[in-house]
Amino acid sequence: MYNIEKMSTTKITAKSTILPGEPLSEKAFKAMIKEAENGRFLSEEEYKKEFNKWRKQIKK
Repeated sequence: MYNIEKMSTTKITAKSTILPGEPLSEKAFKAMIKEAENGRFLSEEEYKKEFNKWRKQIKK
């Protein structure tokens, strides 16, 4: 097992965290995670229902 308390992290700079097309800072990355965590989470069945409802609206 790994002892997480002894693990160290390095400071991530904009140059070291790059997505296709644009750099991403650690602060921006953490903000995006927090935003996602506050969002709506669906079970697989709930997702299927919502998806099918959306598809029916598009077909009209």
